[in-house]
Amino acid sequence: MPKRVHSASDRDDDAEPSSNQSAPKRTRKNDICQELYDAIRAYKSEDGRLVCENFIRLPSKRTHSDYYTLIKQPIDLIRIQQKIRTDEYQTLEQFIDDIELLLTNARTFYRKNSNECRDANDLSKYFYSRLNNENSNQKRILKKNHEIDNEEIIEKKRRGSRQSNGILTNGTTIKIEHDESNNNNNDNNFSIDPYYFEEFFTAIYNANINERVMSEIFLFLPSRKLYPDYYLIVTNPIDLKMIATKIQKSQYLTLDDMENDLLLMISNAKKYNDPKSQIYKDACALRKLITTVRHELELALKTKNDRLRLRKRDVLLSSEIANIDYPEEPDDEDVIRIQQDRQQQNDDGIDSDTSSLGEEEDSFRILYNAVKTYKLGAQSLIDPFMKLPNKRFHQDYYEEIKKPIAMSLIKKYIKKGRYNNLADLFDDLKLMFNNAMQYNQEGSLIYNSAKKLLDVALTKAHELGYDENKPRLKEARVNILVVI
Repeated sequence: MPKRVHSASDRDDDAEPSSNQSAPKRTRKNDICQELYDAIRAYKSEDGRLVCENFIRLPSKRTHSDYYTLIKQPIDLIRIQQKIRTDEYQTLEQFIDDIELLLTNARTFYRKNSNECRDANDLSKYFYSRLNNENSNQKRILKKNHEIDNEEIIEKKRRGSRQSNGILTNGTTIKIEHDESNNNNNDNNFSIDPYYFEEFFTAIYNANINERVMSEIFLFLPSRKLYPDYYLIVTNPIDLKMIATKIQKSQYLTLDDMENDLLLMISNAKKYNDPKSQIYKDACALRKLITTVRHELELALKTKNDRLRLRKRDVLLSSEIANIDYPEEPDDEDVIRIQQDRQQQNDDGIDSDTSSLGEEEDSFRILYNAVKTYKLGAQSLIDPFMKLPNKRFHQDYYEEIKKPIAMSLIKKYIKKGRYNNLADLFDDLKLMFNNAMQYNQEGSLIYNSAKKLLDVALTKAHELGYDENKPRLKEARVNILVVI
């Protein structure tokens, strides 16, 4: 049974305040977690069935051993309830993470059209609608407090000439110096400098792994024509352009407000995309960064660090992003073509995580895997070459590179039997790495990776019998015809 939370009327009015100032905040956090948990447990379908029924307890290890082979972090609602009662959740975000994990596990293990998967999607929509209502209530309270603080500050300034001393909460008297000439400038002292929000946005937008910017896919929401199911699954869509616009319109009162929007964006990506996909992995990495940057900015705010004010002289990134136009929706013909291409890729077995082709003793596959799995120390080099750059963000790439190609296409060509010999495959690998060296600056990480992987491909091709001096089959046929 949940611990009873004492109301104000339960306490003695003359009791001294507790020295532990974090207790009310922790109690409020637990209350929210418990309210959301109870809502999930009580949620029923139209026919009166408990939607959470399949998620209350984990499957039996004896009868469902395959579940524990596939799911690396199993969790059920009983465990989540235990963590609430024992105060294991330090933040609301940790509770949300466990709910996300619970639902993601269900979508991963059960078939897409199964009742369990449908229940997970239904429960996810309901949970986030309740969570957003909770956030809205908190924001209304925050806004009201903000208005009250503003009125108090204005009233204090009116009394400024009559009041020269102030009393701190600990009883210490301090001398207050009044400067009437700066009254107008000080009216906003209670608010956060907007450039803290700018610093927050810039740090997230510029985040990268091996010079691959992770935020690009989060810049614009998916096309409604190409991804209509996204808007059925994600009930509160948001992207970086929308967040940048809110910064420009001064709609964030606190860093918490902006952090909530960023975390909502990340949560949406994790909700829609496969846990094995690159987008999902990037979302997880960005989530950690958001929390880290948020804490760093909070510390800078508390210590009155003026370093961030230097950014006032720079061009504001949020302004640039807010003013970018959304891409035009594709016409119906393009939608059909793109959907057909996507279906063909699925039929060809090109999966989202571009897994290796297998261990068959085939020279094409051996060469492909040698390049794909090569590591320099513990660092894989192939990631930037797995897929072509997004045309929405890298139009200049396609203007400069006349024959774009990536590992996903090469894998597709191998499966379809497009290559006649090892030399044909090596030519495409060479083209891919030469494209990278042509487009990227010499000495950059991608340039150096392309150069190294080209050497790896050439060495492995030689081991498999490739000879660049040997005439191709087509060339040999031409010579025979000429002789005859």
